[in-house]
Amino acid sequence: MEPSGRVRRTWGAAREQSQESDPPADNTGVRFTSLRTLGLLGLVAALTVAGAAAAAGYAFLGTKRYDATAHLIVSPVSPTDPTYFGLGLLRDTSGKRTAAASAAVLLRSPQVADAVRTQLGLPESRDSLLSKVHARVVGASDVVAVTVRDTSAVRAAQLANAFAGALVSQRTASFQSQLATAIRRTQEQIVALPPNQRTIGAGAALQQRLTTLQSLQGQPDPTLRPADQAEAPTSAAWPNRPLVIGAGAGAGLVVGGLIALVVLLLREWRARPVRVKVVQAPAPAPDRTRERELEAELEQRSEELKVRAGELERLTAELRSRSDALAHEAEAREAEKVEAERRAGERAAAEAERRAEEAARRDAEERERVEAEERERLEAEERERVEAEERERVEAEERERAEAERAEAERREAERREAERREAEERERVEAEERERVEAEERERAEAERAEAERREAERREAEERERAAALQRLPEPEPEPEPEPEPEPALVPAGLPGVPLYLADAPLNGAARGHWNLLELQRLVDQRGGEFPERMDEWLSYLFFLREYAEPDGTVPASFDWLIEDEFAEIV
Repeated sequence: MEPSGRVRRTWGAAREQSQESDPPADNTGVRFTSLRTLGLLGLVAALTVAGAAAAAGYAFLGTKRYDATAHLIVSPVSPTDPTYFGLGLLRDTSGKRTAAASAAVLLRSPQVADAVRTQLGLPESRDSLLSKVHARVVGASDVVAVTVRDTSAVRAAQLANAFAGALVSQRTASFQSQLATAIRRTQEQIVALPPNQRTIGAGAALQQRLTTLQSLQGQPDPTLRPADQAEAPTSAAWPNRPLVIGAGAGAGLVVGGLIALVVLLLREWRARPVRVKVVQAPAPAPDRTRERELEAELEQRSEELKVRAGELERLTAELRSRSDALAHEAEAREAEKVEAERRAGERAAAEAERRAEEAARRDAEERERVEAEERERLEAEERERVEAEERERVEAEERERAEAERAEAERREAERREAERREAEERERVEAEERERVEAEERERAEAERAEAERREAERREAEERERAAALQRLPEPEPEPEPEPEPEPALVPAGLPGVPLYLADAPLNGAARGHWNLLELQRLVDQRGGEFPERMDEWLSYLFFLREYAEPDGTVPASFDWLIEDEFAEIV
């Protein structure tokens, strides 16, 4: 501190002399100082950029770590539900939501880690594997999140799912083992009860508990089930690029500020002797001894400042190393905190299981005492039950005998009714046959009467036709026909039977002239258009019947009947 005070005193004296004797200085020194200040600012900016660039390089090129999360749902059973006494299921104790916390602690148990190592065939140690796992309860819910951080996104998802699955599998195996024991004990308790007490009171409660327990056989732990599977993340959780780059830029800024501060101090100490020299230069007979002393002192101070700069750099390096150490220490404390939480959770889970077992034991003792009292009371009632059963047996035999007699009477009554039904059906069948026979006779009689009427009608028509034939025979013979013309008229073939003409040219027919008309076609025309002339139908049918005796097999009618056909059938030909 003594050289420093001497320099300050020298600098004060030189400044007073300068103010008394020196002319006004120009701005050259000011401009030079401003340039140096800008250089220091550039240095700080460069270090800040360098720190940010180094951090960015680490953020983009460093080892990436991925977080994958699987979820489990905890459904705790009621601590007061006697159905699950003796089973190590998850329960909320002391009115707090401790079941989910217990599940989170069990996820980081060594047994689960060993199961995951065996399942995936991992070479790493149990502690290394557990250091990657973090289990927590999501808010105030019953959902437990299993998060694994690893350098591989796929492996992180596999580990998260494996931890969740291993815990569910271990809990299920333990639950099924305890369930088998509970079912066996419940069955033994039911068998120990008298038969008439197995469906009432305590027996009914035991039966209900047995049914519930048997329905859980082969099922997983009802208090723990997977909610969703972890999926391989698409982006890394670390390094956090904005955070790392910001920290690097901040570190560069701090280092640049420290270096700028050191440089300013060095400049300050170097600048003071120069100013003293400038102030003393105009002296008429300068004494160089004092100047040399000051220069030596300044050189000594410069060396000291260099040493201090080196010390500052060393301290900066130590600060950086201490920061890294603090970071590692923070990570270690976090790991210790997680381990402490895991151990506390294990202790809480163990305590909860102990309390549950103690409660189950007390409940079992209470049930045994109640069952003993119930057995004593039931033994006293057993005799009354036996007597009541004997009375019920006798009454049942009487009822069975009465039922048998009633059934026999009902059977006989049914047989009688069946016989009467069959007799009635037989009578109905005979009556139906008789009605059918009478109806058949009536139809035959009606048919005979119709045939007789048709016969009489035919005889009447034959008589009429014979009378007409006789009248026709009494008619004078027609005059002989003139010689046929060279070209006879073409035959008239109306729409009728295929190949059967209605009107034919004259031709010899069995020694007589062939007529112009065909009986078959006349019959067709009568059938088709007779409905238009209902008043002529009977007469036309009589003429057709009469003409059949004179027609040829192909329906040709002799020419001597042409005038009759043209006259009588004029409406349709």
